[in-house]
Amino acid sequence: DKVHEFNRIKNSTKPVLPEPEVFTAGEMTRILKATPDLGERAILLTAFHTGARPSEVCGVRWEHVNFKKTQAHPNGSLFINGSKTRLSKGSIPMTSALATTLRELHLSQGRPRKGVLFFSRLGPRKSYTGVLVRACKRAGVVKPRIFAYLTRHSAATLLTVAYGARVAASILRHSSPAMVQ
Repeated sequence: DKVHEFNRIKNSTKPVLPEPEVFTAGEMTRILKATPDLGERAILLTAFHTGARPSEVCGVRWEHVNFKKTQAHPNGSLFINGSKTRLSKGSIPMTSALATTLRELHLSQGRPRKGVLFFSRLGPRKSYTGVLVRACKRAGVVKPRIFAYLTRHSAATLLTVAYGARVAASILRHSSPAMVQ
């Protein structure tokens, strides 16, 4: 029996964090309205409206934005180049608000054909937790914990309520609807 000594702690339990308190649709609207910077508003809108993982949001590139309207995607789509699972890569339909904001961002950046969408003072964004925390503070939205993944949890909750677990799982690129229930 080759169990390390540090695994033999009697009566120990794995610490469990409480389920995060997700943003409501009204809180998301307040957060977005309290974010005057176009780039910061665009990154939060992308997170809220796609439910993409934070690293996927930060990794969106202009060559992954499709403004062309189709029957399946009437407002265009974003290709998410995720790497977590085989289903992580895929096109996500854009909402009209997201498409409008990304068009505005595209124009403000000189209509680039390629490259990352979201920048900080230091270069391409690696995270948007600070953006989210500041926006929540400006909007008066208080949660026990504010972190970037909260945007994905919130989108999952709203998508599941609006469209059901199967559609929510598809948009979020989960392998099973059980992941959002």
